[in-house]
Amino acid sequence: MPPGLAPAVSEPLPLEEQQTLFDTLQEALMMAETRYQTSLTAKTEEDNPSFKQVDALFEGLQDTLYRLWACKSSFMVQAAEALANGSRNPLWRLPYGQSGVLTFFLQLIASKEDVGTGLLLHALRLIGNSCADTDENRTIVVKGNYISAIIQHLLNPELIQIVIPVIYNICIDFEPAQSQLASSKIVYIFLKLLREDSFKDNENLLDFIYELIELTTEQEQGIELSPDETISLLVDLAAHKNVAHTASRFSCIATCSMAYLDNKRFQDICITKYMVADILSMLSKSLNFDTEWPSTDDIQVLAQVQLRINQTLAEISGAPLFAEYYPLGSDLSRMLRSWLQRTEDQLQICSCVMLGNLARSDETCQAMVRDLNIHRDLISIVTSDARGAVLHAALGFLKNLAIAGDNRLYLGQAGIIPAVSRLWEYETVPQVQFAATSIVRQVIIASFENVSHLLEISPGDEHHGTYLSQLLSLFEKTDSTPIRTEIGRIIASICRTLIPKSHEQNEKADATIKHLFSIHEALPSQ
Repeated sequence: MPPGLAPAVSEPLPLEEQQTLFDTLQEALMMAETRYQTSLTAKTEEDNPSFKQVDALFEGLQDTLYRLWACKSSFMVQAAEALANGSRNPLWRLPYGQSGVLTFFLQLIASKEDVGTGLLLHALRLIGNSCADTDENRTIVVKGNYISAIIQHLLNPELIQIVIPVIYNICIDFEPAQSQLASSKIVYIFLKLLREDSFKDNENLLDFIYELIELTTEQEQGIELSPDETISLLVDLAAHKNVAHTASRFSCIATCSMAYLDNKRFQDICITKYMVADILSMLSKSLNFDTEWPSTDDIQVLAQVQLRINQTLAEISGAPLFAEYYPLGSDLSRMLRSWLQRTEDQLQICSCVMLGNLARSDETCQAMVRDLNIHRDLISIVTSDARGAVLHAALGFLKNLAIAGDNRLYLGQAGIIPAVSRLWEYETVPQVQFAATSIVRQVIIASFENVSHLLEISPGDEHHGTYLSQLLSLFEKTDSTPIRTEIGRIIASICRTLIPKSHEQNEKADATIKHLFSIHEALPSQ
């Protein structure tokens, strides 16, 4: 804690002297008010009283306040109220800081003495008003480390409605104060108070609180110093609480949650405490705000939140620890599998990425295809009218599954080649066009059956050509070197599969080779 006022040690002053001190203080304030008013209405510089003269009126106030405090004067509350009222005048802010009045009240709120709530209320008012838009006074607060002294009064229900605006006035647009506030574990403190409904009678304070949480979360040291429980409080608030019925507050808490989950310590906590399902709930909940955000700006904010959540989930599911706590048969994986059949883009993308990260071994990949038929849900996505981002995620997952064991055979039987063929013309999203081409090469490797599927007549080809004909046509049209290269590798893979079998006098292979070159006459030149 910063230094507080020393306890009273002197003999009490007679009431008359206390009255005199208070009258002197009031007189100084009235004179200052008169001079400031004159300065505001002065027409010429000669008519304008010197601001140094005005500031001089405040110079003795700090000493007066110390004397009233030392004798525990009954006038202390009145003096604090008068000064707090004066602090509403923007022109009085700098003089309060320069004369030591602000420092006195900072020391007062940090005092270990039993200070009455009324006196603390006016002290906090003065501090908050003096620091509004006044970096010089904010610097006094920060240098003395008085933010921690202010925060302690959040525990007093009678002061909470004034403490929040005071903190806000000190911190808004002033990074040093935000940094000190973050180091004071304010996010954890606010979240605890929110969970305990400490602001149910002060609804108007919530916007201040959420903005302060967002500001301090941007301070890295605040995240580093936060207790482990902070992440569970954030996620619970975003996923399960009705964050005061507003989408903007939800957005704030969701974004802050993701900022904490950029930190490995909190990622590990999230996994080991089985909190990942709550983050999935957070993503699902974010979709409910779509119809409540009428403006384009609001919709963009929501989209950014969803993107951030999905990026975080991708990183979490990519951690080695994830598969240990959320194996293929877990409730979480079942939820993700059900999301493959949903129509919401973000849920489908999330499912493809997270299940794809879970498919890290041949055994898991084969179980996904052989036992769970996940590839069929993915092929349904590929043949749907899903957006490019969803198609790209599904194709990436399918390509991953195609690597293991005999999964290529299952994918071929499920119609992977006809499914992706329509995407070879998907020029609006080149990444999708490339992925749809690349997966063909993956599924035909050493697979006579899938090569045969590739050489089947395509119902969608107006010239009654094969699926390979479509790829060869794409080869001629595209300017994409990666796609042209991939098609070349597909042709090479076909030859590597068929020619050895032909040398073994395999009749089917011989027939397929003849079919290949008779239908695709331009193939040798390509």
